[in-house]
Formats: sequence, structure tokens, C-alpha cells
Amino acid sequence: MPAPYPFIDVAVHDSIRPRFARGEALVVFSPALDRVLWANGAGAQFFGNKSIYDFLEEGPNRGDVTFRQIEGVARQLGAIGDSRSLLLRIASGFKRVPVTAHTEMLEIRGGEPVILLSVPPIEKPGSLAERAAEMLTGIDDPDTHMAVLDGEGLAIVASAKFAALGITPQTARTLVALAGADGDHLVKRPIPTGRGYLPAAIGKLSDDPALHLLFAVETILGDMDPIEQFDTGEPVVTIAAVPAADEKQAVETPISPEAATVVAAGVVAAEASFADVVEAIGTIVEVDADEIEVLDEAGAEVTAEAGSDEAETLSEATLAEATAEVVETFEERVGSLADTGAQAVAGTDDLLPDDHQAAEPPSRNAELPDHL
Repeated sequence: MPAPYPFIDVAVHDSIRPRFARGEALVVFSPALDRVLWANGAGAQFFGNKSIYDFLEEGPNRGDVTFRQIEGVARQLGAIGDSRSLLLRIASGFKRVPVTAHTEMLEIRGGEPVILLSVPPIEKPGSLAERAAEMLTGIDDPDTHMAVLDGEGLAIVASAKFAALGITPQTARTLVALAGADGDHLVKRPIPTGRGYLPAAIGKLSDDPALHLLFAVETILGDMDPIEQFDTGEPVVTIAAVPAADEKQAVETPISPEAATVVAAGVVAAEASFADVVEAIGTIVEVDADEIEVLDEAGAEVTAEAGSDEAETLSEATLAEATAEVVETFEERVGSLADTGAQAVAGTDDLLPDDHQAAEPPSRNAELPDHL
């Protein structure tokens, strides 16, 4: 049995998007009409439900006369492309108005036939803003921010908290251009907002006038930096924690007062170099394992040189002993990081987008909730 479809995927289907843009009530049923797979706000309201999500769960009243009439006609559809019209009487105020509805068997996913019910609006079409507002009805998810954009990326209507996302005009225009160039009229990818990168989807519903439906989902804020926590489909680099030094060995290996000065200076330099290594790993785009291993050797040389001025006053034997201890300490702290980083980082590409304003959206297939 087909599973419910993402809202925007169906909205841009060639058999649905012109009807959606005209404000028709649309419902997609399973072939046996025993399950609702998709609906727009007008379709849910046609069966007496204000919420699309509630309508998907509850379905229509199967004992209703109107539903039984639709079911009888839909059962006559036997192949993809078959369609039937039927006359329905719909309540409008204190009277019932005759409306010609249509049923059609089509495929949204390959190999999964479904039944589309479309019912034209009873009243005359309103203004462009009124029709755009109708497209957003029925979606009551507080984490989903929506807008209908025109051909220039300007919002005709938007949900209450959409403006708070701070999506720039440049980002909106880019999304409109991408949706217009896509063969499926649909683009899904992370977009830069004032709250970091968020998963978003935009679909082109009509050409004249140009109407685009944009969703941005705010479900992952508050835990980490928004740019890093959004899953763009790229592998995530995990850097293993640096193992603590063996305390027992540190107790059993005494260090002379003269050597302690050199060791302290060397450890400070080692920690500074260690911080540089971590920062470098966090910002690189493409790194080979050999390049990370070089950090280990170069870091050892820097650490061996740290404190050399102060060590000039010491004997050669003391300096040699202190230097060996510093090198050993640095290798314990940084050596394991280089090995781990080489395995974790090697092979990753374009881990993070470049910047908030000018970055091109990283991936088309951004993760969105299943219902969107």
C-alpha cells in the first residue's frame, strides 16, 4: 500500500500543480479509497477537516453520501490515465450548489497507482494574494515556515513566523531560479537564514503568474551551531578524544627542576600547536591522510625548539633529557590526534558551506520531515 507522500512533492506534480494554483480542492487516495495519501487545505476542508494532518489520519466519513458517490465513480478507473467526471452538490451557505468534480488514476511514484479527486472552487477566484493564502491553509505544523513567492522571490503571503527566519532577497531569488530550471519544478536543499542553515524545499506551481511554494523547517535549533548540525548528506567528521597521559608513568618519571622549566615551556608550545591542529582540521575541505601525518612531524620539531633560549644555560645532558621528555609528551598529546584525524577526515568533500550570504545551497536532497 502506498505511504503518504511529501506535501510539496505532490504539489508540483504535473497533473496537480495547475489545479493547486487555481485553488481546487485536491485529495489523493489509495486505489481502493481506503486511505488518504495526500491533500491540500481545500481538500481537507471539503471533507470537513481544517487540518491536513488530522485528515490524513482520520480520513473522510465513509458513510457520507458524497464520499459514497465519489467511491462509486472511482471504482470505474482501471488503468493509469483513466478519468471520470461526476456532479456533486456542495453546501454553500443555506443552499447546495452543483459542482463538476473529477477523478483520475495516475502515478506519483512509479508503480504505485493512486486516485486523484479534484473539486473546483465554488466561488469566483479572488485576488492573487487570496489565492496564495489559500495554498498555505491546513498546514498547522509550528516548526514549518511557509511562503508563496512571486517570480522575483518576493513573498506574496507567508506564515506568521516566516519573516523571523531572515531569509535574504538574494537567497529567495536564487531558490526561485533553481526551481524554474529544474525539470521536476522542485528543489530541496539547506538554505542560509538568520538562524543558520535550515532544510528547505521550493516548488514552482505556475508560470503565469509565477507562483512558488517555499517551506523551511525549523526542527534542529538549540543543540549546536545551526550550520554544522544540519545534515546535508555529507559525511560528518568525528575527531576522537585525545587519550589522557598515563598518570602512573608520570609519577615514576621524575624531572629535575632545571628540566621542569624546559618541559613547561615545551608543553605550552605543544598545546598551542595542538589547538592549531584542531582548528585546521575543523576548517579544511579536502585533506589527505599523508598531509595530516606531516603535522605530527612538524609539530614535534616546533616543540623541540620551544624553550631553546632558556635551555642555553643548561648543560648538554640536561637539555637532551628535557628535549626527549618534551617530544614524548607532545607525541602522546598530538600524535594520536593526527592518526585519528587522518582516518576520519580523509575522503570528505565540501564539509561546510562558505558563508551565510553568498554560499550556493549545498545539496538538493536536504532532509525534511516525511510529511513535507
